[in-house]
Amino acid sequence: MLLLAGSEEAAERYAKDARCFTDEPVVHLPSRGVPYGDVFGPPVVRIGERQRAMDSLSGARVVIAGPLAMRE
Repeated sequence: MLLLAGSEEAAERYAKDARCFTDEPVVHLPSRGVPYGDVFGPPVVRIGERQRAMDSLSGARVVIAGPLAMRE
């Protein structure tokens, strides 16, 4: 199930809340944090979070993403 939150902050909060209500895997798919083609690349921490989320997608029952992550 894919849930689209209204903002990136809300997506992170919803993922934390959803983990309290289910034993099934819940994945928060974060955005890169910067647009493609920007002078600056995404922070290394954000790249790691996003990569871990992408690796976990196949086993997840619930995926929660914000609008920027969905656009990417």
